[in-house]
Amino acid sequence: MEKVRSGIPGLDETIEGGFPKGSFLSIWGFDGYAETILAEQFVYYGAKNNEKCLYVATTETEYIVKRSMEEFGWNVEPYIDKSLKILEIPGQMFNDLNAVSRFLLKEVEKLGGVDRLGIVVTPLVHLSPPSYTLLSTRVWRERLWQYESVGMAIYTKGGIPPSLEVAARTIYDGIIDLVPSDVEKYDGYLRVSKLHRTKFTHKYMPFKIEREKGIVLV
Repeated sequence: MEKVRSGIPGLDETIEGGFPKGSFLSIWGFDGYAETILAEQFVYYGAKNNEKCLYVATTETEYIVKRSMEEFGWNVEPYIDKSLKILEIPGQMFNDLNAVSRFLLKEVEKLGGVDRLGIVVTPLVHLSPPSYTLLSTRVWRERLWQYESVGMAIYTKGGIPPSLEVAARTIYDGIIDLVPSDVEKYDGYLRVSKLHRTKFTHKYMPFKIEREKGIVLV
């Protein structure tokens, strides 16, 4: 089974070398805590290795995303519009998730597919019925299978209704939970669960957030 390396030091060893190709993962954190860093780290690692990477910004502009990455010493400029595309959702689409999905899929087709995808989902979830949100997720899973790529959907824990969170967790190929640390020694804990087609760990593993490296398991 072919894998895509996470770009997170210490994580790939715990999940048999990386995420299986064709996987769509959900990333959950508290109020913007570390989940965005993880997704940015994931696509930046791929861009450096000449993989086709797409990061979809819903609450931020391309400029802000690039500056966020550069805070960690990740110089993204050499990769922009080559191996990395940062895509903003047009403001007029924010009241129509159907239009958002069509727009994103069209962009993916323009690129001829992607190897890595990161998309902030939480703001979009509030704009559509739960049934459509889940249907849209199924469509994305099919595309990721088609391109043998790995996608990350970023959620804020507590930012969507509990019933929808339960449903959302069931449809993905793997779940990564990030929680803040209660001790000074670590910045937080990461847990991988329900990772299809591989062994996985249910334990919370401590990590630190370091400049240039990003999230590092310790």
